[in-house]
Amino acid sequence: RQWTGGGTVSSPGLRVFWVVEFSGRLTFLSASHGKGGGETIKALRAPDVLREAPATAWEVAELKLSRMPDGVTVERYDGAAAFNQHIALLAYGGDGKPYLRFARTAGPLAEVTRSLDIGELTERRVARGMQDLFRFLTFLVLLGVLIGLFVFRRGSMVQMIQLPPGFALAFTLQRVLAWLIDFAPFALAAAIALDTSWRQSLKVLFQWGIVSDSNNLPDEWQKATAWWALSVCGHTVYMLAMELIAGRTVGKVLARVRVLSETGRNPTTWQLVARNLTRLIEYTPQFWPFVLLVLLSRNRQRLGDIFARTVAVRLTTVPPDEGESADRAARRRPDATDGEPPAPGNGESAGANQEKPPASDSDDD
Repeated sequence: RQWTGGGTVSSPGLRVFWVVEFSGRLTFLSASHGKGGGETIKALRAPDVLREAPATAWEVAELKLSRMPDGVTVERYDGAAAFNQHIALLAYGGDGKPYLRFARTAGPLAEVTRSLDIGELTERRVARGMQDLFRFLTFLVLLGVLIGLFVFRRGSMVQMIQLPPGFALAFTLQRVLAWLIDFAPFALAAAIALDTSWRQSLKVLFQWGIVSDSNNLPDEWQKATAWWALSVCGHTVYMLAMELIAGRTVGKVLARVRVLSETGRNPTTWQLVARNLTRLIEYTPQFWPFVLLVLLSRNRQRLGDIFARTVAVRLTTVPPDEGESADRAARRRPDATDGEPPAPGNGESAGANQEKPPASDSDDD
C-alpha cells in the first residue's frame, strides 16, 4: 500500500540481476564478476512482511549451489527462475556450453546441474512458434467458416429439406458407422507405416487442438501430425474417388447410407469434390467441434454437406400411392424417362418425361 524508501544494497562488479519469489519471500539475485574470473551469484532476501520493516532489513542469504562438472567454472549467468524451494540458474561454463544450475537457501538440493542441449531448446521454440502460427491461421479459417455458415448458408441449418419419396435423413449412428469403416483402415495403416501409436497421437492432437496444451515434445507433436495428415489425406482421396466412380464408399454401402443433393437429385461432380475437400478443414484438430453440426443442423449435415448442398440419406419404404416400390425408385435416375406405355385411354405419350427419384448404386437397397 505504501512504498518504503531507504537503505542501500552494495554489489561490487554487478553485471545483471533478477528479482524472484520463492518460499514466500522476495529474493534479489545478482551476478557479479569474481576476483579470480568468472561470475559469482549473490542473494538478498526481503523480510517476511515487507511493509513492517524498512528496506535495510533485506538480509544476505547463503545459497547452496549444485556442483558444476569437474574442471568447469561459470563464466556468466544469463537467467534465473524460482520454483518450489529452488532457484534455477542458466549458466555458461568456461567450455562455452550452457548448464542448468540449481540453488537453495535451506535444506538439501533436490536437483543436480544439467548440461543443456541448445539444439533441443531451439527445436522446442520453433515447434511452439509453428503451433502458434497454425492457431492464428486456423482462427482466420474459423472466422471465414462462421461467416459462410451464418450469412450464406443459414437457411440450410434451420429449414427442412424436401426429400424424394423413399428416402429419409440418415441416422447419426449410421453416419458414424460408415465413417469408422472407411477411416479406420487408413489410420491403422498410417500408424504402422510411421511406427507410432495412434492412441498416443490422438491424445497429443487433442491436447494441442482442443485443450490448447502445447507442452508436448517436438518429436511427439511431429509424429502425431504426420500420422494424422497421412490418415486424412489417404481417407479423403479414397472418399472422393469412390463417390465419383461408384457413388458410395464401402462404409456407406454397409451402413446403407448414400448422398443426395439438397434438390433430391444425384449430386454433381463439383458437389462431391466440395463435400470431400472440406474434410481437410473438418479434420484439423482445432475444428473437430464442427462434428456437432451433424446433431445441431436441421438436416443432420456436416460442414462439407452444408457448403456442398448435399445430404446423407437412407432408403425407406415408398407410400403405396406413389405407385412404385422403393427398390425400383432407387434404381431410376432423375433424368431418365419411364419407357413404359401409359394406360389405355389416358391420352399421354408413352415417352413423356416424368420426375424420378435418384438412383441407387447398389442392389442391396
